[in-house]
Amino acid sequence: MGSSAGALSVSECLSDALICSTRSHMALCLRFCVAVLAYGLCRANAQSEELHNFIPERLYKKAQYVMARLVPETRAHMSDEYESDLHTDASDLTGRVEESAVALWRNTQIRSLKKQPQYQLSFSEWLSSELHVQRSRDALTDLERQEYEQWACEQYYLHMSEHDGGCEGDVTRICARIITAVLDRHTASRTGGSSHEHTDGCLPDLLSLLQAVLYEVAVTRLNTSEETGHFFWDVIDSRCSVTPDPDSIGHELSYQQTLDDISRVLVLVPPVMLLTVRTDRAGRRTLDCQRMMKHISHVQRRACLPAGLLSFQLTAHFFKAVVSGSVSCDRPVEAVNACLSLFNTECPLLPLSAARWWTRLSAALSSQWKRLTGRDTLPEQLQMLEDSHSWSRRVGAGCAWPVPSAPSWLLAACLHGSLRRSDCETENVRRLARQLHETDRQVLLFWFVSSVTELISAHLNQQAAGCLERVRDVSVCLLTHLVDDSDWLLLFDQSGSDHRLSHFLSRVTSQQTLRLMPFAFYSILRGVASEVLTGAIRSPGFLYSAAVSYRELSRLFLNAQPSGGLQQQVLLEARRVLMSSISLSSPDCLTLSQRRQLQSEYEQLDSEISAALGSFRNAPFT
Repeated sequence: MGSSAGALSVSECLSDALICSTRSHMALCLRFCVAVLAYGLCRANAQSEELHNFIPERLYKKAQYVMARLVPETRAHMSDEYESDLHTDASDLTGRVEESAVALWRNTQIRSLKKQPQYQLSFSEWLSSELHVQRSRDALTDLERQEYEQWACEQYYLHMSEHDGGCEGDVTRICARIITAVLDRHTASRTGGSSHEHTDGCLPDLLSLLQAVLYEVAVTRLNTSEETGHFFWDVIDSRCSVTPDPDSIGHELSYQQTLDDISRVLVLVPPVMLLTVRTDRAGRRTLDCQRMMKHISHVQRRACLPAGLLSFQLTAHFFKAVVSGSVSCDRPVEAVNACLSLFNTECPLLPLSAARWWTRLSAALSSQWKRLTGRDTLPEQLQMLEDSHSWSRRVGAGCAWPVPSAPSWLLAACLHGSLRRSDCETENVRRLARQLHETDRQVLLFWFVSSVTELISAHLNQQAAGCLERVRDVSVCLLTHLVDDSDWLLLFDQSGSDHRLSHFLSRVTSQQTLRLMPFAFYSILRGVASEVLTGAIRSPGFLYSAAVSYRELSRLFLNAQPSGGLQQQVLLEARRVLMSSISLSSPDCLTLSQRRQLQSEYEQLDSEISAALGSFRNAPFT
């Protein structure tokens, strides 16, 4: 059950050595525990002393676990379903091991030790032991193991008092402790556990049990308080509240894995539990998605998401939650529309992810909506996703198609996803970029945003050189058509401005992605044609953005992010671009405060750049 930091006694060492991960280990542990308890009972009776003087605490806990698991007849006695014997005949302890185990748990003295806190095997300790068992080498068959685990959770620990290590009859405590144990086990397996403990353990059985118990919570929730079910988000939030050391790569990677583990648990939860149905002032039942949005926003800030988006499984589960929850509202269509509209404005990462996975997601959601409501027509917000996706496929194929009424960032995400899946040629990208340059600059700008975040993700995931080149070529092509408008620079603005684009980025990109924006800035600029670069330099605010980006890029280089020889190549090229930009910029391109700020920062970083910036000293300032 874990060892203390100090020196261990002989009994503690023996207890820790008695592992219960395979049938042979369990058989040995059972025999040893029966012998220890029988010996202790005989010694206590012979010397008229208290039993706890002869039975070590850890071995008693081990006995509770292994005897109930391997000898089903002991379970009723451990649950106090039968009367106890005041005395146990010594002959009862000399037969078969299983018979001796039953005789021991019939004894009042043996059972009375469970009332002492130090001898109690708590539910959390039981879960930890069960998660160490190898399923392929278990002493129990699959059906026997499921029966045992159901007994332990629903008949033993559920009704046991919290003082005795149980859950006080509260099903939500059972769920919370299973979730906590599962996440703790994932962490332990990453920090030193054997690989088989993670891949061949009893985790699937306990997750199935969790789903069954959560279903009971979900059904109960329909007929009780609106607050029922928040326990789940409370458990999840408590695991997410730990802030890793930003300077420690090890801590950061461990935290990323924790978020991945949480996502695996999330998709097992009944979708209706992820949202709350509330009654508004007018007495109508509506959806409350605040806790879900809070979690997604946390994941967005902290996680290293593939391609900057939520996984398909998580996206699908969240959308199922919205559709499932809506049927408990008075007006399901309005409930879905209101919920997804709120996501569009407050947490756009979810609809962005839906746009990415819509090909796989649409059929399942349409079917679910029809099954639950009997309606063929989708709610407006779901239909908007369908229309945006249809538009992107058709314009990507060169067909004329009316632009649907949808946010520019959603249309851009659908277009980017469609072209990415079709593996389009560069000429097709150029055609679409020219078309959008004439018809919808905002869609073109947000397409550039999608391409830049994909470029960063490709570097982080160390994708093949050909893939990196393709992604960068798309970004370079899009910049070529955006360079006459300085709005594209706002994508690399590190000043924390409240511009619409900065506001959007803060809601869809992780902190790690934002830190790598300077890398993307120069990675793209080094690929543009000289006349495009000259045009970019003339954009208002370019020199200041370039100087700030180079400063941040240098800091990334010092911290070895991103890794590899490419970083030094980009840094050298970035310095060349910056020096060229300074020489080609007009004297009034920087304000006095900007020039002084940059000169001060560059005095230690790069004296040559600082001197070049100082060449604007006699220029008029705006």
